[in-house]
Amino acid sequence: PGVAAHLDGVYLARGDMLAVDFNDLERVEVLRGPQGTLYGKNATGGTVNFISKAPTEEFEGRVSLGGGSFGGQRASFMLSGPLGDALRYRLSAFTSEDDGFFENTWTGNDIGGGEKSGLRFALAMDFGEDWTGTLGFFTQDADLQSAQPNFALDTATLPNAIAASPTADPPGFGATVVDTDEWHEVAQFFDPVLEMETEGLTLSIAGGDAIAFTSTTGLIDHVYGPNFYAFGGIVSGFLSGNMQGPFGTIGVADDPRVQDSATFSQEFTLSGESGSLSWLVGLFHFTEEFDSVVPFFFTDEHAQTAIGAATRQALIDMMFPMIPPVGLRSLGQRPVNEEETENTALFVDLEWSISDSWRLNLGGRYASEEKVTVQNNTAFSEIPLPDGSFMSVAAPACPNPVFGLTGLIELEESGFSPKLRLEGDLGTALFYAQYQEAVRSGQAGLLCNEFVEAEELAAFEVGYKLPLGDQGAFNLTAFAYDYENAQTLDFPPGGQTAVLLSVPGVEVLGTEIEFAYVLSAALSVDLALTLMDSEITDGGAPFIDLYQLQPHDVTGNPWPGSPEFTFQAGLDYQRSFAGGFFHARLEYAQFAEQAFRLFGVGELHSEDGEDSYALVNLYATLSLADERYVLRSFVRNATDEEYKYWNLFSVSTGFSGTAAPPLTWGLDLTLNF
Repeated sequence: PGVAAHLDGVYLARGDMLAVDFNDLERVEVLRGPQGTLYGKNATGGTVNFISKAPTEEFEGRVSLGGGSFGGQRASFMLSGPLGDALRYRLSAFTSEDDGFFENTWTGNDIGGGEKSGLRFALAMDFGEDWTGTLGFFTQDADLQSAQPNFALDTATLPNAIAASPTADPPGFGATVVDTDEWHEVAQFFDPVLEMETEGLTLSIAGGDAIAFTSTTGLIDHVYGPNFYAFGGIVSGFLSGNMQGPFGTIGVADDPRVQDSATFSQEFTLSGESGSLSWLVGLFHFTEEFDSVVPFFFTDEHAQTAIGAATRQALIDMMFPMIPPVGLRSLGQRPVNEEETENTALFVDLEWSISDSWRLNLGGRYASEEKVTVQNNTAFSEIPLPDGSFMSVAAPACPNPVFGLTGLIELEESGFSPKLRLEGDLGTALFYAQYQEAVRSGQAGLLCNEFVEAEELAAFEVGYKLPLGDQGAFNLTAFAYDYENAQTLDFPPGGQTAVLLSVPGVEVLGTEIEFAYVLSAALSVDLALTLMDSEITDGGAPFIDLYQLQPHDVTGNPWPGSPEFTFQAGLDYQRSFAGGFFHARLEYAQFAEQAFRLFGVGELHSEDGEDSYALVNLYATLSLADERYVLRSFVRNATDEEYKYWNLFSVSTGFSGTAAPPLTWGLDLTLNF
């Protein structure tokens, strides 16, 4: 991910670790913008820090039960207290389940939900006068059923090469036509299986007087799988023929998709003050062993044979990677990747008080990373085909790991990411100007033994923060981001999974305006507006658009996931009464249209992005008997807005993505003791 995530100071290497809720949190910190100095790799977009609640010196407990839409059920508990004069404990656990908000009309089941559970145990011990050590263990797992609908079925806009194919059946570009024209319905031939499990051990030691010392150690094992799911449809199509069954599957019962990540991280920091200088120095070391197998099996014979001369030639012209060696029919592939990563960094952060009003912050991080990836991709092929059929053309000039190539890729990266910040007090206001660099690691590619170079970001930011007495605050920020080798996701020709692609140059200019104000003893308001202008300044070589089967120069297009504006507003109402407290909040958010691929919204197809949409959320909390009993309720997406989180296109899946949840509600009752 381009936004780093940490749990109690320990780096979480894989984004899908966040698919399971963290329980019993003290707070969540969201730091926007590059955080390369203190947080290191993959923090070009910022970092999210999950901070667990610490063991307490006095006994306390909590039991919570809840439910909500789509058959949702939740339960959790917590116990915390002393085990002696210097030893404390905290134990918490949760479980939840729901049916999901998608209906699979083929099987008749609700999907998109599942079961989640987790447990955390922590011991904190004081030793010496100023030292504390905290040992934590957590485990969490999920058994889910995912749903990825297809969004575009308009055959009138199909590529000319496909429509002109003389042997093609009535066209429906994309073999996984599972859309039923209903937003939260799919027609998949079996319900997918998606499992994941994460276990972790964390140890923190902190203490010192004049010089403070901290040590943070983390061991995390994350398994994504075993998973398997089908690509299939119920209409005729370019690859599917007259299909009434799965086009292909990711994994099968005895050979599922599995990805395993085992990480170790260690960080030491020293900090202190000397006169007008505050300082911090740190050393960080991280290793990961990552293994993955993602078998793909064609289950439809039309995907293994000829589809017509016009389409065949169009795919040959762009070196279609799904073309196997001469005379063989492809039945699928089984790519196995083994990757080892080692990252070591030294960082420093200095703040010098130039005067009573002005401060200069200097920082930097020198990091060195080594990554070794072994790719062993096996093709399942059989049955000689007659010369001239689609699947019997010569393999492309580039060696293709999809068909029987074992490759070794070694990446070595090192560099220094500086930070310079000047801030000053202008009366009660704060002004600052900052320059910061950050790096997102390079990664091995899945085609031709190539790799995606590291993403490098240079960010300029100026800001003005004005307190409005005791009533509120006004913040104004402007920023300019300059990316080199910006990374994004897309499908390569013939790919069954999205891979990282690199764009040589991207620039983003933006302004953020934030305002919060207390209107009365009970009522307050907060507003936030972000304006953003993103542009691909150097698109490099033309990108192949798989929908039109032709190359496009993407220079000048907006960067994916960058709406021109977002607006958020909140209205808070709070009232205390004898032995109790009531809090209600109304939220409104509006998002401008945004692209999901390197092509602008509507430039090639309307499904390349998402139109502008608005969301409304409602929250209410009633606390009784001095917070002994707490009733919480929520309604999210109260207007039942239909929108997508993301959407990509490939020849094997068509336009497929993730639809956001509809209106959801929940109610939780908590007993504190």
